[in-house]
Amino acid sequence: MLAVALAASLLLDYMHVRYMCPDCPYPTPMSVVFFALLSTLGLAVYAVLRTSSGGARAGGDLEMLASLLREPDRSMYLKLVAHGGEAPVAQIAKELGLNKVRAWRAAQRLQEKGLVELEKTKGRLVMRLRSSYLPPEPKNQQDQKRYKQQH
Repeated sequence: MLAVALAASLLLDYMHVRYMCPDCPYPTPMSVVFFALLSTLGLAVYAVLRTSSGGARAGGDLEMLASLLREPDRSMYLKLVAHGGEAPVAQIAKELGLNKVRAWRAAQRLQEKGLVELEKTKGRLVMRLRSSYLPPEPKNQQDQKRYKQQH
């Protein structure tokens, strides 16, 4: 990236000398200023792009996915994530204050969208996140605290 900034600063300086100041010598002191500005701008863009797609990606994806769902589905999905990816539908309905029919319909809609799997176990309907949608486990103690605060 610094090589690109250096090449761009030399090109910019050449354009400056060629069209704006023909009497100036070619490598002007402005080339250093151009290099500093372009490298700083490049590093800033790199940092913004990295933070927007890297570190908080799983949380961001989860929030974006949840924002696309309508209300009972969204709250059930987020509650299921808070339970670690598996919980009975009746338990989630009770925690959210939903009646069983509304919770069952929301679970069916989540299954139709491919976000969860429904399985009847011992007379109970258990909702489980599909493995591709599970958030990553925290790697260290600081991430564990942040994970617990978010969920």
